[in-house]
Amino acid sequence: MTRTAQIAAGTGLTLAGLAGINALVGSRSGRLPEALAEGERREYAWRHGRVSYQVAGEGIPLLLLHGTYAGASNYEWRRNFGPLAEGYRVYAPDLLGFGHSDRPALAYSDDLYTDLVHDFTRDVVCDACFAIADSYSSSFLIADAAANPCCYLSLILICPPPIEARNGTMGLGARAFGALLRAPLVGTALYHRVVSCANIEAELSKVYGRREAFDEDTVRYYHRSSHQPGAKWAASAFIAGVLKRDVRGEFRSLQMPVLLVWGDEAAYTPVSNAAGYLAANPHAELRVFPECGSLPHEEYPEQFNELVQARFQVVVEEAPLAAAA
Repeated sequence: MTRTAQIAAGTGLTLAGLAGINALVGSRSGRLPEALAEGERREYAWRHGRVSYQVAGEGIPLLLLHGTYAGASNYEWRRNFGPLAEGYRVYAPDLLGFGHSDRPALAYSDDLYTDLVHDFTRDVVCDACFAIADSYSSSFLIADAAANPCCYLSLILICPPPIEARNGTMGLGARAFGALLRAPLVGTALYHRVVSCANIEAELSKVYGRREAFDEDTVRYYHRSSHQPGAKWAASAFIAGVLKRDVRGEFRSLQMPVLLVWGDEAAYTPVSNAAGYLAANPHAELRVFPECGSLPHEEYPEQFNELVQARFQVVVEEAPLAAAA
């Protein structure tokens, strides 16, 4: 056998091995269990794919948008959905590419998710609503609220990313890594390594301010969610940084009340980011949870739910006065 033939054979065996490992890892993930105990899971036939969502409660609509990290889903709202549904008509979608929604091999972008937020609010929620968004999804919500202010009564943004998207050397490196993750065999194998149980637990230890805020069940759910067929497509877009959006102008234009909620120990989106938002819009206010990481709604759910209810009640009470003015 010639040297070229040996290399070709070795490469073929390596790729076949990777394909086998990828298939084995995918088969072991199993079907994703229900994330939320309350309400009813329904489907929205969006133009880019089926979007699963949970709905419960009666009253003024409240939209909950989870973050866009690997393994994300409306599981993020498991400690908030039921209590908030006692006073609102709560909608918690799995964004396209995540959770129980379709995960097509699309070019995921901030514009795609902004369009999804707009269409979901228009076609499913239907009425003007309150809305809460976490991390990068805050940018999608800001963009749609700026373009369609009549659709939103008030916003709560949890640890949003920097108000201005910045690209540089790190941005180019992230884009290259994201492109590698999209590769058929090597990329899938690398993605599976990135979302291993050990790495997921390490990441959760960073985003939660307190280790007792999550358990092994949390790690297992995120692991299973991140290993669903097609889960790497949206996650690779997040890792590549292509979901970043410069929202300074859009945020400045918002007229509805906005509350920024932060944990004082938030890792990837530090509370120092709040300064840019507060400077851009006088309608924005800040609430900081002490001894808390990037997920105050998960670490301190009772306090967070009380804050939401009190905040939105004030908006309801002041709405007639604003209309009269």
